[in-house]
Amino acid sequence: MKRVFYWLALLACAVLFGVCAWQIWGILSEYQAGTSLYADTATQFVTVLEPETDHSGETEEAAAEPSAEDEPEQTGSTADSVPISVDFDALLAENPDVVGWLYCPDTVINYPILQGSTNDTYLHHMVDGSYNSAGSIFLDYRNASDFSDANTIVYGHNMKNESMFGTLDQYKSQSYYDEHPALWLLTPEASYRLDIIGGCVLDASSDFYDSLLWGDDVAAQIDYVLSHSTFAANVTWDGESAVISLSTCSYEYDDARYVVLCVPVFIGVN
Repeated sequence: MKRVFYWLALLACAVLFGVCAWQIWGILSEYQAGTSLYADTATQFVTVLEPETDHSGETEEAAAEPSAEDEPEQTGSTADSVPISVDFDALLAENPDVVGWLYCPDTVINYPILQGSTNDTYLHHMVDGSYNSAGSIFLDYRNASDFSDANTIVYGHNMKNESMFGTLDQYKSQSYYDEHPALWLLTPEASYRLDIIGGCVLDASSDFYDSLLWGDDVAAQIDYVLSHSTFAANVTWDGESAVISLSTCSYEYDDARYVVLCVPVFIGVN
C-alpha cells in the first residue's frame, strides 16, 4: 500500500511540475511574442536619425561649444534635434488608433501610443489587435488624442522583462533620471521633447487619475507629485504648461502606481 501511495504522490508531483512548466512557458512565449512584434514595428516604421553635422564633420552641439552664460537656465535635455522619424502614414494604415510614438534614447521605450474606446481596449492587446498580456502603451480614452489636455495620461504595463513601461520605475533613482532626463513624443502633426519634472508613487484611486477634474485642479495635483518626487529634476514647472503623465504599476502596496510627469516642449511640425 505504501508503494502505491509513493507512486501516486510521485505522479501528482510530476503533473504539478508539468502544469507549472506549461504556464511558465506560456508566459515566456507571450513575453517573447510581444517583444518581437514591437521590435518589428519599430524596425518597420521608425528611422533613427544621425546627429546633424557641420561641414567639418563635427556635430552641431560639439561645434557650438556654448559658454555657461549661453546655456538655458532650465534644461531637461540639451537636444533640440528630434532623434527619430516615424512613418505615420504607413503606421495609421495598419492601425488608425495610433496617436503618437514614444521614444527614450538608450532604453527599451520605443513604442507606438494607441487610444481605444475604453482603457481596456489596449490593456491586453497589441498594435496588430492580437491578445497579449503585455498589452500596448496607450492613452487614456478620456484624453484628447492630440495631447492637448491639462493632464494627458499614458499607461503601460510594468513588465518583468522590462518591456513596455518596465523601466519607468527606475526613475525612483536619482542617477537614472540624471541619465534620462527627457523622452520624445512624435505625433502625426508635430514632435515634442518631454522634459521630466518629477515622479512619485500614487494610489490608483487618486484624483490624479481623474483627468476630468484637472481643469480646476492642475496646480494642486502637480505640486503634490513634485513635493513627493523620488528625484530632483533640473526642470521646473512654470505653473501653466500642460503635462503628460506616464503611469505604470508599482509594488509598494496594493494598487500602487508610479507616475512620471513630463512637460512637452514643441520642437517642430512633422
